[in-house]
Amino acid sequence: MLFDRRGRLAWAALLALACSPIDRGPELPPGAWVAGDAGSLSRVLARVEHRDDLPIGRAATALRHRIGGCRLVYGHDAGGSIAGALAAADCTGSFDPGVAALRGDAGLALAVPVGAQGRIEGTARVDAAGGVELDARLALPDGSAIAQLLEPAEQPPGPGVLNADDTLLHARLRPAAGLDIARLVPDGSQGADLFRLKSRLFSGVVLDGTWEIAVYMPDGPTELPPMALAVGFRMRDAALAAADEFVGELRRNWPVQQSAHTFSAGQGACLTELRVLPGLAPCYLATGDSLVVGWNPGSLERALARGSVDAPDGAMVVHLERFGEADARLGRGGGETLRRLDYAWERLEARPERRDGAFHLSVRLVVGDAS
Repeated sequence: MLFDRRGRLAWAALLALACSPIDRGPELPPGAWVAGDAGSLSRVLARVEHRDDLPIGRAATALRHRIGGCRLVYGHDAGGSIAGALAAADCTGSFDPGVAALRGDAGLALAVPVGAQGRIEGTARVDAAGGVELDARLALPDGSAIAQLLEPAEQPPGPGVLNADDTLLHARLRPAAGLDIARLVPDGSQGADLFRLKSRLFSGVVLDGTWEIAVYMPDGPTELPPMALAVGFRMRDAALAAADEFVGELRRNWPVQQSAHTFSAGQGACLTELRVLPGLAPCYLATGDSLVVGWNPGSLERALARGSVDAPDGAMVVHLERFGEADARLGRGGGETLRRLDYAWERLEARPERRDGAFHLSVRLVVGDAS
């Protein structure tokens, strides 16, 4: 499947129902917890409970039955597991002052620890069909990878580079800290030693901070769907020199060969004989302001094909309604059994924002043709 356990995507969406603590407000419970009106939670659970062949569906059904007679629900897990908090959720008559203050007039509020020091806390509003609007404020440790990749800069990333037609996932962002992949990779790690991710190509000296990724609908049976990444650079000549330097570093570890390749968008190059992951024969091409890298020649051609370049500006979109068909095309099965969970929500939209001096994340889980 496109995700190892199809239910993980739905629970990951629940994890994102978050926002950080109200400044100097009432103290909030530690660990992970979920609180709100039973109707809101039931409408979310109803989107996935029909999958009684999977643990997520059975758990959703059990929880929905348990809270069926409740007006308010609360679940807490001191160990920090949101799944544990949901498993413990039951009827309650009232909430602690901090929980009530965070929830406000929203249907749900919850909190999830992130690592040893970070925390996500927030609210969600659930419509009659089970569509969800999440408001999140993330309190993350300085220098965390999530913050460095997602926390937005004041300047938006600008127009997209990659073809937006038939995408499964498409994101375009400009982090406030810039894009310095080399800084995120620990010294001595596999990424540093084998894949040379601390190369000058991945440093903030060469890159301008924008990054865009697209994963496309497959055309037929294959190991992985087509995918491509575009990173903006400061100077084209410096970026190309850094790319050549990176290939030279790779060749010290792998029997990789570089060959020129002509694409419809211009002249690029491909690396062959890498044989590290299924179908991986990466190709790259420099546009006027970005270095575009495809998983293989077909991926790069797809990403640079003429079509829509209406990329999400400073956001990510996941087209959940296309996943069942994508699985069928990949040769991993087909039919309604695969599609039922994919259509729990039609689309996921996520937008990181800076508001009131804090890092927020707004997420929508869209049902049907809602816009």
